[in-house]
Parts: sequence; C-alpha cells; structure tokens
Amino acid sequence: MRVVILNHFFHPDEAATAQLNGDLARALAQTGKFQVAGLCGVTRYALKDRQKSDITRWNDVTIERMACTDYGTRSIPGRLCDYATFFLQALRRLLFGPRPDVVIAMTSPPLIVIAGVITKIFRGSRLIYWVQDLYPEIIATTPAKRKRLICRILSAVADWVDARTDLHVVPGACMEQTLRQRKYGGKINVSVIPNWSVIPTGSEAAGSSGEFRRANHLTEKFVVMYSGNLGRAHDWETIAEGFSLAAANCPRLALVLIGQGYGMERLRKWHSSRQNLPIHFLPHQPRQNLGAALGAADLHIVSQSPDFDGLVVPSKFHGIASVGRPVHFIGSDRNTVSRTILDHGLGSVSAAGEPAQFARALERFIHDPSFTGQCAMAVTRWQEECGATEKALAQWIKAVEQIARIQESSNQ
Repeated sequence: MRVVILNHFFHPDEAATAQLNGDLARALAQTGKFQVAGLCGVTRYALKDRQKSDITRWNDVTIERMACTDYGTRSIPGRLCDYATFFLQALRRLLFGPRPDVVIAMTSPPLIVIAGVITKIFRGSRLIYWVQDLYPEIIATTPAKRKRLICRILSAVADWVDARTDLHVVPGACMEQTLRQRKYGGKINVSVIPNWSVIPTGSEAAGSSGEFRRANHLTEKFVVMYSGNLGRAHDWETIAEGFSLAAANCPRLALVLIGQGYGMERLRKWHSSRQNLPIHFLPHQPRQNLGAALGAADLHIVSQSPDFDGLVVPSKFHGIASVGRPVHFIGSDRNTVSRTILDHGLGSVSAAGEPAQFARALERFIHDPSFTGQCAMAVTRWQEECGATEKALAQWIKAVEQIARIQESSNQ
C-alpha cells in the first residue's frame, strides 16, 4: 500500500509541517504495512543551504524533492511563484509517477489538496486532507471579505474539495466546528488528531537549558518566551505593550522571542525605539536544540487573534507542554489551546488587545512561585496523560489503516 504525504516542506527542513509530516512518515513506515513517500519541493523554510531536486531515502521513507522556485517569504509574488511551481510539479508527479493508494495532503501551500483531488479522480487514490490552516476562511475573517468575488470562488473550490475528500484530519475541536459549518460539513468524515511535540529526546537532543540561559545572559532572569512563527494571526502588540508594563514593576523580567514572521518584524521595529526593555530576539532554533531553548523559559506565551479561532491551532503549545513549563495564552477563551489551559490549570488566559491584563498575569507568575509551580506540574501531568507523541501517531496510523482498507476493497 503506497502512501504519499504531500507538502511543500519535508525533512531535513525544520518548518513545523515538515517536522510533523516527517514523524508521521516514519511511524507509518515502521508499521511495515505501507510504502511511504514524502512529495515536497526544493523551497526552503528554515534551511540555509539550497536543496537539490532528487529522490533520497530516510528512515525507510522515500523523499521525492521536486524542482520549483525558491524565493521564500521575502515577497508575496515570490511566494505565489513558489506555490504555483510546486503545485504543477506535484500534480505532474502524482498523475504520471507511481500510483499512490492514499494521498495525505497538508495545507502548505494553500489548497495543494486540489492536486490530491485530481489524483483521486484520475487515478482512483484515496485522499486524506490534513488541515493545519483552514482556507479560504483564514484569508477572509470578516463578512465583508467573504463577500469578495475571489473569496466566493475559493469557498466554492473548498466545497468541491470537501465533497471529494475521504477523511479530514484537524488538530483541534474548534477547527472541526468551523469545518462543520461549510456546505458539506454535515456529511464529511472528520477526525480530530492533535499535533504533537517535535522536540527530540535522548541522543538526538543537544545542549541544556542552563547552557542556553548562560549563553544568552539570562541566568538571573525570569524568562518569558515566545517561540515559533509570530505572524498575522498572532497579537504581537499585546505581547509588546503588556511586557513593557510588567517590566516597569519587575526588573527581573526578560522577554525572549525565537523565530520569524510578520509580527516578529513589527515587534522588532517597535523595540528599536525602546532599547531599554530587556527583549532578546533569537533566530529559529534547530530541532535538536529546541528542548534546551524551550526549557530555559520560566513562562511561555501563546497568542492568537480571536478572528482566527477555528482556522488555525497553535502547534507550539505541544512543545511547551513537553518541557513542563506553564503557559499564558493571549486571545479568546473559546480557542482550543485556551480551553485546554483553563480546563487543566496549565496557566492563565488574557484577552487579545488588553496589555494590562497580560501585564497583571506576568506579575502573578513572577511574584507567586507557588502558583507558577502548580501550573508547571499540571502541564507535566497533562503531557503524560493527553499530549504524548505516541498517542497522536497511534491515532494517525489507525486512521490511515481505515482508509487503506477502503482502498483495498475497491481495488478487488
């Protein structure tokens, strides 16, 4: 049974989707039931060196890396060119290469799942749509935007995809609720399988949290950390202004920002005129160093604009949980992550656009070590009971096996 995972990025790139699909590919291959291939492009997210178009083997997984443009995220025209060239190459390979029995299509680039639908129509494959970002809703978060012609066209395309997909896999219940509101929402097959921590353990991990703190002059600080993409779906202004208010009363506070994105650049520009604030900007951390980096924080921040609830689920939460650190969420109390924090006592939640609320939360964490410690212990318990990587991958294997059995019966 041949399974193809379709995504712009794959191992060894360290985009979040590349790390997740790499873990899934290895898990499926290790069952011995599937021949697994990752179909990706040469476009880079976190790699320095340009990739070559080739076919390689990694942990019993075949990686087919196809030639496409590599402009990256520097401009919208360049990004669109990367998307288009990857789509055409992927479609060519799916239609004229070895026939896949099951295609698992992700959402990078947006609507690459269309290639999976076309493959199903012309080659009889089964299609699993692994939704990380819900398009086109994520680009049309207001009623006025949804009325635009392009959004109405994309919504029709999304409905066409939904009707032809064998299984939608989403990382959170709030996204399932949004998906159920679509035209075919009551008829589609949806499975909620959370993402998982991509932090390596044992010999794959490198460094320690103490070394990370010393190297970045954080030894005596109460470290508040945001790690990951800080994009348009995240509330950078509340983070910046709330930290500024708290730092005025708590000289031990330090804010560490790891990663990139639209919001990160805006926050960096904001900080340029406030150099007295102890804010540290660090680059994307390699996967083997991620545990040491995340473990160096006393408190982690997760943020999401309420407009994006049900459209994206912050996967960075799972990395935080794996190192047992408390979490503060900035956004609505209806979000999958905020509900998890509140229901299990993993930290606190404040509203988007309310920096004073965020500042008060920071002050509580630094001045009430008992509360902070209780939250940390609760996070560790939640990770053991609910957040284990093995549990999510077992759900995935079961889901793929079910779709594979349907495909086997149709082949007979």
